[in-house]
Amino acid sequence: QSCTKTDLHTNNLNSMMQESSMINDKPQLEVQPNWHAMTKEEVLSELELPENHRTMGLSTEQAIARLDKYGRNMLSSKKKKSLLEKVWEQVANVLVGILLLVAAVSLVRVFTADPVTNGIQVGIIIGVIIINTLIGIIQEGS
Repeated sequence: QSCTKTDLHTNNLNSMMQESSMINDKPQLEVQPNWHAMTKEEVLSELELPENHRTMGLSTEQAIARLDKYGRNMLSSKKKKSLLEKVWEQVANVLVGILLLVAAVSLVRVFTADPVTNGIQVGIIIGVIIINTLIGIIQEGS
């Protein structure tokens, strides 16, 4: 297995990153400049890069220092919602509350008035709430 100079540099950098206790994986809160509005020279100056950085690259020490200063080049991830949280978001609104109130009234009427008709109403209302919640969760996931 052949090993190039780049491979050695990458392996060395990876091992130094793992050993370094200075690496901070937390997102940086400092205000970043408007990179899109800057000239090439301003960007090079802001990043403290030499003119020949494209041909020479960064040394291992420079790479570790930049990793410590700017953090890893990763997108931040959102906390995933649990299924219970997703269901709650779908049912915690006024319309579902009204449907639940009507279902409760119909449920009381099952025992005091016509049990068949009111039982069917309760089933239909609860079915509509369940279908609405499932559709909402599926759409939110896609």
